[in-house]
Amino acid sequence: MPRQKKSAPTDKWADLRAEARRVLLAALDLEAEPVPPEAAIRAEKILYESAELSREDAIIKRILKAVRTNPNNPDPLSFLVGWVESSLEEQIALQERVVKAGERDLGKRAFQELAGHFWGYLETRPYMRALHLLGQLYQDAGQSSKAIQVFERMLDLNPTDNQGVRYSLLGLYLAENRLAEARSLWKKYEKDRSAFWTWGKVLLEFLSGKLEEAQKALREARQVNPHAEAYLGGWKPQPKELPDYYTPGEESEAIICLLEIGPAWMTHPEALRWLEQQP
Repeated sequence: MPRQKKSAPTDKWADLRAEARRVLLAALDLEAEPVPPEAAIRAEKILYESAELSREDAIIKRILKAVRTNPNNPDPLSFLVGWVESSLEEQIALQERVVKAGERDLGKRAFQELAGHFWGYLETRPYMRALHLLGQLYQDAGQSSKAIQVFERMLDLNPTDNQGVRYSLLGLYLAENRLAEARSLWKKYEKDRSAFWTWGKVLLEFLSGKLEEAQKALREARQVNPHAEAYLGGWKPQPKELPDYYTPGEESEAIICLLEIGPAWMTHPEALRWLEQQP
C-alpha cells in the first residue's frame, strides 16, 4: 500500500488567532481618542494580570480584554502583532500602526513636555517598546535606513538609552559606512565599557583608515571581552541557543555582541582580514 502523507499539524489556537486578528485590526482601524485615565489604568492592570497566567489561551484572552479597554495601548497591540502569525511585511505594516496608536495614547502634549526623558515616565514606556520592536522588524527586513530613523528617534526621546538601542544603531551606521555619524554616536557614550562599544570602536577606527588607533582600540577591546573576537572574526559560529541574558566580559556578552555589530563586521571583509592578521 502507498504510504499516506502526513497532514500538516493543526493550530489548536486557530479560532483564537482569528479572533485576535479581528480585535487587533478593529482597534487599529478605530483610531480612537485617548481613553480616560481610569480606563488606561484598568487596561494596564488587565495586562499585568496576564503575566501571572500559564495557559496560552487564557493569556491571549486577557490581552484581548486589555485592547478592548484601551485600543491605543501599544503593549498588548504589539504582542498581538507577533502572535497572529503574519508575514514579516505585514508585521511591519501592523507595527507602524501600533506606533501611531501609541502616539494617540500619549497625546501631543507628552511629546512636547517629556521629550528627552521618555523612559523616566511609566506611561511612555509602552510607546518606546513599540518603537523598539518596529526598529527591530525593519532590521530583520533589511530596511536599514528606516531602522536607523527609528533608533535615532528613540535616542532623541530618551538620550540615556535605557533600552540599549545605541548598540544596534552603531552597527547599522558602520554597516552603511556612515562613519561621521558612527563617531558622533560613539563619542556621545564614550564612557560605555561594553563589548559592543569597544569592539565597535575597533571597526570604526579601521574603516576610518586610522590603523594605529584601530590597533590601540583592539588591545582595549580584547581586555573588555576576549571572547568576542572569535565570533566577530567569523571563526566561531553563532550558537543555536541564544542566552536569555548576558554578563559583561563573558561569552554570553560576546554572543549578543555578534548579533548587534557582527553584521557590520561581515559587511567589511577587509576588516575581517585585518583582524585575522593581528597578533
